[in-house]
Amino acid sequence: MSNPGSSALTDVTVTVATNNGASACTVEGGPHGDGTSVAIAAGSHVDLPYTCTYHSQPGAGIAVATASPAPTSGVNAVSGSAGIDFSSAVIAVVDGHVDVTDSLGGHLGTVSSNDASPASFAWRQAVSACPAAGCGSSHRSRT
Repeated sequence: MSNPGSSALTDVTVTVATNNGASACTVEGGPHGDGTSVAIAAGSHVDLPYTCTYHSQPGAGIAVATASPAPTSGVNAVSGSAGIDFSSAVIAVVDGHVDVTDSLGGHLGTVSSNDASPASFAWRQAVSACPAAGCGSSHRSRT
């Protein structure tokens, strides 16, 4: 965010939003690490990292960052935008698998990032005491 003015801006809140399906965007900079209370010196700028969360690979879109100075500053909020295009992004798998366990079933198996989704694990657990509703077995499942 830039401040071309001759006075410093303090207590600025910076937000980011997209138009291509991000479920949330979080600004990570500033003194609190959340895009609030940011100070921008006169004639200067600050670079603030941000993260947007997607549930699947998004299409091209636009990210809009908005800086909202404190109402008492007399300065209006300003926005800037930049294109987003993940079409040539390379996904870097960090771990690639998860071990699935249950307190009664123990280790149920491992799911890999290459496996079909969702993955399901089913097992039977014998009930040793009869509850008021009757005796039987319990079927548990984890997805």
